Amino acid sequence: GVEVRLATITEPPADFDSLLGVFEASLDHEREMTARLNDLSDLALGEKDHATYNLLQWFVNEQVEEEATVSGIIAKLKLVNDDGYGLLMIDNELGGRPAPALL
Repeated sequence: GVEVRLATITEPPADFDSLLGVFEASLDHEREMTARLNDLSDLALGEKDHATYNLLQWFVNEQVEEEATVSGIIAKLKLVNDDGYGLLMIDNELGGRPAPALL
């Protein structure tokens, strides 16, 4: 019985100065998503909606993993800087990761 209104989604940036810039923007986005999930979790607890709170915890845990993954990639990119061989090694490592399981 609730009316849903969808807001306009802002187009994400398409131009970056570097590969590092892409991942730094990605980390900023992940941190923003974490903050939003935390706000929703706080709201659910405030409303004593424990079922929703429990559901949100799965997403909160995923965000911890996502931030750690992107932070690790940033650290590696800073380590190799613009070295082509280092970038190739990172690319091979990331390309060899298993596909995530579907829900």
